[in-house]
Amino acid sequence: MKRNRMTGHIVVALAFIVMMLSTPKAGAQSPPGAVGISSVVVSFNTPPTSYTVTKAPLRYNKKFALSFHTDDGIADAFTIGFPFFTGIPAAGNDFPGLFYTNGCGTDISYKLSSSVFSFNSNNGPDIHNPGNGYGALSWPQMDSMYRENFSIYNHGLSGDNSSDPEVINYSIKRNESYIRRKLYETTPGGVRTNLFVNPQGNTAWTQPAFDLGYLAALNQSGQGILGNTGGDVNAYTWNQPYTLFRLQAESINLPQLLSQMLALSVNGANYWTTVYTLSLINQYPLADFYSDFNTIAATYGKDGQDNLWMATEEEVIDYLTVRDATIVNYGLIGNNLVIMFDGQIPSDLRFHPLSLVVNANATITNIQINGGTNNSSTGIGQQNALINLEWEGTYIHPIEVLADSFVSIAEQTEAQFDCWVAMDYVQMMPAGDTKNVYRDRLCAIPDVIYEPGFCEDCSFSLGADTTICQGYCVELSAIAGDGYTYLWSNDSTTQSITVCPMETTTYWVEVNTPGGCVSSDTIQILVMPSPVFDFGPDQYVCIGDTVLLEGPPDVEYLYLWYLNGVLTAEDTYQLQLPVTDTVTVLLEVLTPNTCIARDSVTIYPLQLPVVNLGNDINWCTGDSLTLSHPYYEGHSYAWFKNNVFTGVTDTTYTFLVQATSTVRLEITSPDNCTGSDTLTVFGLVTPVFEFGNDLNVCRGDTVRLQAPFNNSFTFAWYLNGVLSNVITNYIDVVVNETVLVKLTVTSPQNCSYSDSIRLIAVAVPGIVVSPQQATLCLGDSLNLSLSATGASSFNWWDGNTSQTRYVTPVKADTTYHYWARAVNSFGCTAFDTAFVRVNPTPLVGLSFTQGSDSVCYGDTIRMLASNLGGGAFDVVVWDHSDTTGVSGLNRMYVPHQNTWVIVEVFTVDGCYGADSLLITVNELPVVSITAPVQEVCQGSPVILTAEGADTYLWSNGLTTAEITVYPMESADYAVIGTNTSGCFATDTISILTFPVTQASMSGLQAVYCLNDAVTMLFGDPEGGLFTGHGIVGSTFSPELAGDGVHTIYYTFENSFGCKSVDSSRTIVFGGNTQIDLGADTLICPDDILTLDAGTGFTQYFWSTGDTTQEITISGADYMPGTSRPVSVVGVLAGCTASGLVNVGIRNDCFINIDEHDGDRWAVVPNPNNGTFLLTAKLSEGPVMVRVYNSQGAVVYAAAFPDCAFDGSPCIIKLPASVQGLYVVSISTNAGQQVHKVIVR
Repeated sequence: MKRNRMTGHIVVALAFIVMMLSTPKAGAQSPPGAVGISSVVVSFNTPPTSYTVTKAPLRYNKKFALSFHTDDGIADAFTIGFPFFTGIPAAGNDFPGLFYTNGCGTDISYKLSSSVFSFNSNNGPDIHNPGNGYGALSWPQMDSMYRENFSIYNHGLSGDNSSDPEVINYSIKRNESYIRRKLYETTPGGVRTNLFVNPQGNTAWTQPAFDLGYLAALNQSGQGILGNTGGDVNAYTWNQPYTLFRLQAESINLPQLLSQMLALSVNGANYWTTVYTLSLINQYPLADFYSDFNTIAATYGKDGQDNLWMATEEEVIDYLTVRDATIVNYGLIGNNLVIMFDGQIPSDLRFHPLSLVVNANATITNIQINGGTNNSSTGIGQQNALINLEWEGTYIHPIEVLADSFVSIAEQTEAQFDCWVAMDYVQMMPAGDTKNVYRDRLCAIPDVIYEPGFCEDCSFSLGADTTICQGYCVELSAIAGDGYTYLWSNDSTTQSITVCPMETTTYWVEVNTPGGCVSSDTIQILVMPSPVFDFGPDQYVCIGDTVLLEGPPDVEYLYLWYLNGVLTAEDTYQLQLPVTDTVTVLLEVLTPNTCIARDSVTIYPLQLPVVNLGNDINWCTGDSLTLSHPYYEGHSYAWFKNNVFTGVTDTTYTFLVQATSTVRLEITSPDNCTGSDTLTVFGLVTPVFEFGNDLNVCRGDTVRLQAPFNNSFTFAWYLNGVLSNVITNYIDVVVNETVLVKLTVTSPQNCSYSDSIRLIAVAVPGIVVSPQQATLCLGDSLNLSLSATGASSFNWWDGNTSQTRYVTPVKADTTYHYWARAVNSFGCTAFDTAFVRVNPTPLVGLSFTQGSDSVCYGDTIRMLASNLGGGAFDVVVWDHSDTTGVSGLNRMYVPHQNTWVIVEVFTVDGCYGADSLLITVNELPVVSITAPVQEVCQGSPVILTAEGADTYLWSNGLTTAEITVYPMESADYAVIGTNTSGCFATDTISILTFPVTQASMSGLQAVYCLNDAVTMLFGDPEGGLFTGHGIVGSTFSPELAGDGVHTIYYTFENSFGCKSVDSSRTIVFGGNTQIDLGADTLICPDDILTLDAGTGFTQYFWSTGDTTQEITISGADYMPGTSRPVSVVGVLAGCTASGLVNVGIRNDCFINIDEHDGDRWAVVPNPNNGTFLLTAKLSEGPVMVRVYNSQGAVVYAAAFPDCAFDGSPCIIKLPASVQGLYVVSISTNAGQQVHKVIVR
């Protein structure tokens, strides 16, 4: 199938084409991306009250940074610098490497960068092809360096430092496209040179490089952001390109420079510098290079302070760009600090890293990073953590888009320079119609020269798609030509291939000409299903065997079986053929699609060996039988008994007949054909028994010997060779002397069997146990002993082998049989027994019928001795002295000190029991009541204090040690004091009271004017004392009292010295008295304000026209933004008082803003002063809250575990609140909701 290569034009939107034309470096249009980490969760052992998350100024939170690069792409950057820094052998050089760590335990090698130009002229030759003698880095070497995160920079196309703008523009773009093209196959999207190094320091190249999207221009001339001691990376905003001033390594003391930079990296500063050389071997020179960087690594690397970030300029700039573009949001949910990210991150960067530093006042238990690659962290078990993040955020433009963009530019300008750049991007495309389309568009541009072979036409066709049956083959051929190379889809590299596919397969071939033309074509071989099978080689089969032949099974196939050319009736895929003669079998299989498959096989018969064992035979069981067969040369023999292979492979087989069995002999010929014969051996019943070894029999014992019983057998017993008269299958022999016993058993078929045994008489040992009899009380012990004669061992009933035993019976009313046994070396045994009678021991228990074992001094206790089991009591003894009969089981005690009570009992058998109890006597507390006075006026307070006990109960029910009473009449107060032992005592105190005469006053009016006359006051009883402002004797003078509120007191003291007081309040108005209406206030238009002038006046006159004590002010009655005074005058008996308040109407109130009954969330209050509650009507789980001001900036962000109304609402406190309108964004798993909030 030949492709139509002229219809492969890619249609690209005009807007995108214009964009590409305006900015030729495609990477500059990469769309920004989000942070590639969805979240980081730091868990603590307890919620911290203080925590911060900050972005590290430098990656891995290093203190300062150094970058090092080589100019002009000299090869020693790879042969020396690469292995020296990484420890990876290269060009025969092997070094241990120089390393710092990522702060989390992982070593990272030092890196360098190299700026390269590709040609010696505008279009070649390529100075980086391996073996060309230029001494420059080769493309494979650059690939190895780039894979280890070294950097490749654009140094212009050929080293020409011309200031011609056209040359500058072409040199930058062409070197970029050519480097990308040469490394396109090994690096996805090719190596993109994001940093530029000005050729020979010409600053005219800087701005064109920036215009083409480069992130920085390195220059040793002019000014840059890095000075002679580097620069603080925190002093610049990394969202624009910069000129980087670089230092020449051989002109400085590099270790001294780093020491200065470290000293400057304080107080929030972090210094970075870049250093370069042309050649490590010739310019640096090499010895200084080794010395400088070994010193740097030992001082600031992983084995030193580990505070230097040694990375390429590209990696440093990428980190700083990501750092400044990333917004870090975080909040605490329970024990978890949740860190989230915002920001527009450039996607044209090579690296996308970010390091975070977490500090808190709780211990970190876990760090979970969601998303990203190559992440690391440390800090578990500590209160601070370092978290290193990295993600794949680089956007790679499709090569088809790049090719189309640059080809379009070339078509518009028809300039040689633009055509060469476009040619590089077309050459990066995969072979095929699309690539040929772009190539043809470039080759159609007039008067342009391309690389040899670029415009060559090498198209061809593999022909139309072909259909074959399964099992068939077809030859495929590509275009032929001198020097052409081929690559087929099956990895063949010849011009033609023969294929035999078993299923439909598509084959393609790519052809490359010496001129660089690449063409390809595809063909499909459609394979129709066809049965493919193979019977294998001809077969030699033993006569009588059946051969199973099988074709491919399928219900739609037709099967034709032929035997020696004759069609059979068999029409299935199987044929079972018994072998008798030579036969040739042929199978033809026909499929519905007319494909036919066939195969044949010839079957040759083989003769079987002749085997004859003779007739079946009878044989006594237990006897041996030998069978044999003549020997056949080259044949093998196998004997089987009862169809089980015996392992015998000789011509003779001997076996013991045990029962009727079949014996088969199989003889196998050299052709593996087997003949056999079977013989049945009928086993005649033969008595079989076994007495075993001779026996040692204890003298006097009887031994029974027995053979299996069969009523058809005869039995003959012999004792010492003499036939006995016993004819049964058993005999009992009393062994007093040694005797030989023999038995012969004969079957009816005259099969017999004999066995004999010697019974050897041996002596019996003697044994005596002492005492033979004894009587004990339960709990008593007895010593037993034994003596034995003629014994090799002896033991008691429980296996104990000592000669004496100490026994303690455990059950009463029982006779124990303690026996012992003696055994001699022949196993003969003798026994003896001691009989021990055990009487019960009385069990007595003491209990209390009155009192307990802990009593107070003087208490009486009564005790009872009870029979708890065992024998009946005969004698009872109390406290070792009082002997009574069984009736004396009760005792009474009045103990005055700690006392043991002991009771002992005896039975008529003399058995003894006892019990005892300790009586603890506790002292009584000494309780007393004290009072400061015991004679008081009625109702006066008296403090009573009880002492001497631990708890108290007063006669009035109080339970504290100190109480206060207010007696209205004389009374006695009692207290019960209890100590910790529960013992108590009492005390009483008497309080005597004197009567109080009640005082009262009259004559004082409620309100006076200042000029009112003096008023006479009256006290009851007479003789008391008036006091207060305006009092003269028994009169009140308003003028003397003065303006205000006054309280007048009347005090009367009776003959007992008891006082009573009465008081009355009055107001004097004298013109200066103000009515308090409250502070000046602001209200919203929807508010209502109530003003109260107070009581005491007969008339009220308000500035609003009202004449009541209270009035209301409505905010809706006045214009918002205005203020007015409200005053009142109160009149009483011709004297007046006044009050004033200022009321303002707000013009910034918003009523019911965005509050609807259907909302899931409520903001309360609203408006507010910057602090408000956020509550969900239903639980929605974790909540993220962000508050935006009117400019769209985030002024507040926090995460909460929940904000449900039935739990704890979320409290929002805006920092440094400014009055105005704010927007609250609420995000949960249930969605997002937005509210407006007014702060005033």
